[in-house]
Amino acid sequence: MNLKKRAVIIGLGRIGLGEKKFKNFNSHFSLYNNSTHINLVAVVDVDKKKLSLVKHLNRNIKILKSINELKKIKYDILSICIPTSKTYKLVKNLSQNNLLPKTVFLEKPISYNLKELIKIKKILINKNIFINYTRLWDPKIYKFFIKKKNFIYGNVLFTKNLLNSAIHMVVLLIYFFGGIKRFACYKSNMRKYLGYEFTLYFK
Repeated sequence: MNLKKRAVIIGLGRIGLGEKKFKNFNSHFSLYNNSTHINLVAVVDVDKKKLSLVKHLNRNIKILKSINELKKIKYDILSICIPTSKTYKLVKNLSQNNLLPKTVFLEKPISYNLKELIKIKKILINKNIFINYTRLWDPKIYKFFIKKKNFIYGNVLFTKNLLNSAIHMVVLLIYFFGGIKRFACYKSNMRKYLGYEFTLYFK
């Protein structure tokens, strides 16, 4: 009897499928495809080259060009790995067609629009939702923060953008130190690093 959970991936970009130059990168495809607990049953994308590559890597995976084809597939887990601007429309479409399984993985940021984010939350209210903040699942990072939990004040430098990169650190801080009580935002005076600086005050 096969007790493996069945997974589907929508979107075969760098996060969904991975790229050759990121050899050690844990994409959704590589994690599912190498898992002993999950059976990757299908992928959905419009890119023929990427679909062909998946077929080459694992002939047992069903290749789908449209989400409408998911009606023929049984699955327990869905990874949505598409551009942020398209997430709400896709989630709404999946919900209207009763194609959302119990467990849904979303890539961050979920939306750039607060109204859309609230709508997505309402649609997925009864689902097990996981947002891909991978640092939360890293044992080394977890151990580091446990040791630093009594810190009162500190500086964190992140040179990339907030919503895709620095958000990992913000989520870690919230997880270990509680919700944000208030924050201050001001233009960075560090010429080397263009952007903004934030001061976060935790509860």
